[in-house]
Amino acid sequence: LESKWDRASDRTTASDKWAELCEEISSRRGQSGGGGLVKKQRLGESKELELWKLNLVFHHCYPKLDENVSKMQNHLLKSPFAVHPKTGRVCIPIDPASMDTFDPFEVPT
Repeated sequence: LESKWDRASDRTTASDKWAELCEEISSRRGQSGGGGLVKKQRLGESKELELWKLNLVFHHCYPKLDENVSKMQNHLLKSPFAVHPKTGRVCIPIDPASMDTFDPFEVPT
């Protein structure tokens, strides 16, 4: 998949790539073949791939969640244009190109 996605002609979206990845993992899980030891190894690899998929999601999503989000639904600090319940400040997306000059106190409230 990586070599396919690295091609300049590849126009698949992130959603398409996720679907292709899930399909590839499922197809590997469906492969049996071989004797007892080979089957056990493939089953182990299949379980590892499923766990890897979950770890991938958490790796990319978890750091974006604030621990208080699970306590209070109005505490979505990382959600664009959300208003912080105590400070009243608005959460806005930051342009990575101007991150060094970004001043959080210039954000509208």
